[in-house]
Amino acid sequence: TPAPETSAPPTPAPATSAPTTSAPSASGAVTLTLKDNHGVVVEATSGSISDGYDPMYENDLRREVTVRGTNCLLEFISFDVQIAEGCAADSFQVQVGGSVRGRCGNVVPEPMQLDGDEFTVRLVTDGSVTAAGFELRFECAGAPTPT
Repeated sequence: TPAPETSAPPTPAPATSAPTTSAPSASGAVTLTLKDNHGVVVEATSGSISDGYDPMYENDLRREVTVRGTNCLLEFISFDVQIAEGCAADSFQVQVGGSVRGRCGNVVPEPMQLDGDEFTVRLVTDGSVTAAGFELRFECAGAPTPT
């Protein structure tokens, strides 16, 4: 039987600066990997995001990508992130505004509906066990409103 899924409680966003690398705006679907696109901010209404490591992600990572799009739905295709109490070892995180949702385990999460104009997907790993990682698809209602 698969190991149970563990969720970390929502935590405030870490005090870090926004990624400085920008990808060109995309009108169609985009494919992003944390391995190859770390720090990228892209405007998109649909696409996929994965850890990009094969077959297992690496130790001591902190990789992220940000998608600018409104009211996005994340649907997970695969999910395997080292399980630990409170996701204290490795953690898949989704940040929307100041709220961060952390998750670990090997149970594919239910779809996540995200409100707001952008979201960040992050993988943070410690220095020990690795796992297969994740892949998800996203669909957004539209592009963010210019500020």
